[in-house]
Amino acid sequence: MQASLARVSLKDNHDMRRISAAVAILAVPTTLGAIWGMNFVHMPELHARYGYALAIMVVTMTVTDVLFRRQKWL
Repeated sequence: MQASLARVSLKDNHDMRRISAAVAILAVPTTLGAIWGMNFVHMPELHARYGYALAIMVVTMTVTDVLFRRQKWL
């Protein structure tokens, strides 16, 4: 019975790691979007000819995904 409970606990821990990694990956664009979505007047990004906010979001999400895959969380 204890072995079965240990197996279930291990599976729950693995699931929680995957959920935590997904939340961490999605927290990056959420935070950046919240900051850039505010109505600031003097932000250098607002007057850029080519928008790079999405590129920054994609790069940071990719980096966090790679890091979590190296740690075998995903």
